[in-house]
Amino acid sequence: MGSCHPGCGHPEEVSSPIRSSLPLGDPFMKTALLRNRDFLAGLLFIALGCAGWIVALSYPFGSLQEMGPGFFPRVLGVVLIGFGLTTAWRGLRNQCVIQGAWGVLPLAKLSLALVAFGWLMEHAGLLPALVTLIVVSASAGNGVRLKVMGWSPPL
Repeated sequence: MGSCHPGCGHPEEVSSPIRSSLPLGDPFMKTALLRNRDFLAGLLFIALGCAGWIVALSYPFGSLQEMGPGFFPRVLGVVLIGFGLTTAWRGLRNQCVIQGAWGVLPLAKLSLALVAFGWLMEHAGLLPALVTLIVVSASAGNGVRLKVMGWSPPL
């Protein structure tokens, strides 16, 4: 089992005496892949690339000199698949395990920020929508204080 790459954010390798004594086909490998952040990010890139490529099949491709509407989505899909394969391979080599659990509240705040942005763009304009997007998205993070951003919510 290799160590995490420098950008992984984990100071030390996750290991146990039980894992080190088991052969490569041990049952811990399945759960390790589901908690490996680079591998999961690679799978996400591959899925998005495949989805974009499949949707683009219904548009004419064209040629390099006369690109059709399906040219860019297909090329972008292939590039995303390539990035996904590279990232997943890196995850298989480095074994960086996700620590902690899903943050339901931050995920809900980010979703709310996007929905509010879309609604406010239609009904209030760009400036209120953008301010709402920034403030609500920033409040989803751990270390973000709204007073540091120059705004204090009313009590």
